[in-house]
Amino acid sequence: MGSSSLNFAVSVTNDPVNDGWHVYNAASNQFPTQGFPDYPKYSIWSDGYYCTTNQSGDNLFILEREKILNGDTTASLQSFDTPSMAQSGFASAQILDIVDDNHPEEETQL
Repeated sequence: MGSSSLNFAVSVTNDPVNDGWHVYNAASNQFPTQGFPDYPKYSIWSDGYYCTTNQSGDNLFILEREKILNGDTTASLQSFDTPSMAQSGFASAQILDIVDDNHPEEETQL
């Protein structure tokens, strides 16, 4: 059995029916067979798309937003351990969205 991955698509324009999609398969090497990324929760931030999943561990995944929005096929997913982020063992933490330019200051704990 192989590794697991996150698959997602972003419409090429604001007309997804007629203009198609950019399709991505994110980082199959980030999710070992025993670490299936179940129930992904995505968050939009100015510098990336952030994701947590229900799997053993305390990982945070970041997808390269600019590359994805530009249809760049080299967009990748980065994985970070977050031992200080509260979680209940298997279920991952819920993350936040920012919908304007009113971002919290760096080092702000939410």
